[in-house]
Amino acid sequence: MLDSAAYSVTADRAALPPYDLAVIMVPTPLGNGVPDLAYVETCAQTLDEHVHPGAAVILESMPYPGTTEEVVLPILEKVSGLIAGSDFHVGFSPERIDPGNKGWPFGPTVSYFNRRRG
Repeated sequence: MLDSAAYSVTADRAALPPYDLAVIMVPTPLGNGVPDLAYVETCAQTLDEHVHPGAAVILESMPYPGTTEEVVLPILEKVSGLIAGSDFHVGFSPERIDPGNKGWPFGPTVSYFNRRRG
């Protein structure tokens, strides 16, 4: 996928091409028992001026419930001047694992979709 022009990874705001789908995958470390959303906010601010009609932004981290609507969405709407849900799309895909947690290691898993035919 990395060799494809359809997929790229960057931390450089100037290098962001127009995108159809952006996925925010950053840590949300705990500080005093509360998730630190600084990385999430920074990523949303990096994407905001690049949001265009039809684009989608997915938050895939482990923040507290409501972060997508209360933090990410307002940042994206503010600079873009667009309205989420009608002009562009925002979604949340919670992490299913805790990368780097040695107490709960994970191994190979299989995900599949089984369509029953009648």
